[in-house]
Amino acid sequence: MGALVLLVAGFPLLFPRGIRTGGPAPYEGLFVVPDDDWTHATFQSRAAIEENERLRPKGMLRVGETCLDTSAVRAELERALAHARLDRFDERAVWLRMEATSQFGILACIRRHSYQRGRRYGTFYRVTALRVVRPLPCGSMTFILSNRRCPTPPPPPKPLRLGDSDYPVEALRRGAEGRVIVEALIGPHEELLECKPVTSSGDAALDRSACGIFSANILAYAGKGSTSGLAAGVRRIRAPIRFELDKSPPGAR
Repeated sequence: MGALVLLVAGFPLLFPRGIRTGGPAPYEGLFVVPDDDWTHATFQSRAAIEENERLRPKGMLRVGETCLDTSAVRAELERALAHARLDRFDERAVWLRMEATSQFGILACIRRHSYQRGRRYGTFYRVTALRVVRPLPCGSMTFILSNRRCPTPPPPPKPLRLGDSDYPVEALRRGAEGRVIVEALIGPHEELLECKPVTSSGDAALDRSACGIFSANILAYAGKGSTSGLAAGVRRIRAPIRFELDKSPPGAR
């Protein structure tokens, strides 16, 4: 028992780079650096990403991160990540094809993933050569949820401008104007699943009418919105709706 304790305690001194257990072998997957913090960089293998693609239509997502030692190729990865787009989650990502050895030893990433059990040792990959490094315009969530594509976000829709015929009668009588922002869920057949005002115009009648106006103009938002975290085919969109009275003279209409 004492010998085992000494071996565990002396492992970092005897094997500072860990023990090689396999390879080199080819690997492929997604490498992500959040907030430019390399201590929290993650790698998801192609097999893990393909599994998530199969699970996504069922509303499931499984984390399958592997620890990487990128010290030998750090400079090359930094150059590639500099060309990757910082996404809305403050992540930069690249698609890697690499050669790596399988190692057993100590790595900060292992402690990060296993902190609840207090583990210090584990298996990780030490990258020995990069074959392909492709900067991506999105981070891990968008990449996985869009079937390994990073679509360019659609332009925001133009605000709907409404005339007298679209006005709620009560607001028209008072001459009320304003701008309402609604948040809506749109189904795969362009049907409205849910809608609610998230920014008020300051007038209750206009706020109550906003979702009806959105529904009547829903085809103007075809293909727009975010799919992040939603079921297959469902999109979330925030849309501004502007209630304005026509103040032009009668003869100019």
